[in-house]
Amino acid sequence: MRRALSERQAPRGAGIGLAASTLATLLLLLALGTALAQPITDPDTDPRVREVAKDLQCPVCQNLSVADSPSGLAKDMRALIAKQLDEGQTREQIEQYFVERYGEGILLRPSHRGFTGLVWLGPWLALGLGLVLVALTLRRLAARRAAPTIQPVARPEADPAAGSGETDRYERQLEAELARYRERVG
Repeated sequence: MRRALSERQAPRGAGIGLAASTLATLLLLLALGTALAQPITDPDTDPRVREVAKDLQCPVCQNLSVADSPSGLAKDMRALIAKQLDEGQTREQIEQYFVERYGEGILLRPSHRGFTGLVWLGPWLALGLGLVLVALTLRRLAARRAAPTIQPVARPEADPAAGSGETDRYERQLEAELARYRERVG
């Protein structure tokens, strides 16, 4: 029986040739498949996709970027970003695509023109105005401290012969006004 099995087997050199040709065919298919294959971009791990997606706000989630959002829409947006990057579009073109569909609110960092420019400038203008007011206040305080204080001058005893008529008239007027005030108050 042993002889019958060996008669059915292929000659010794034929097995090596068949293995070599099979291996060569597999290597050729692998090389051809690699050459023709498009690069597969995983939108969740590609750093280029993440770089673009981090500046876009997820329309579903509040205050989360498309890169960080777990929503299905954000996943679809990441896949679309990956597709557009593979097509050769720039970051600005991709952002403009999403702005056209969702409006300026899709950007986590809005542009600095138009009304949003005022929003960006407002805090700086308020800070500048505050600094000007502080500087003016400090300047006034410094001017008050530097100004000489007026000391009351000791008044010499009034000489009845020297201009007492003017002083008497003011004293009588003051006495009259105090009397009227006392009458009203009670």
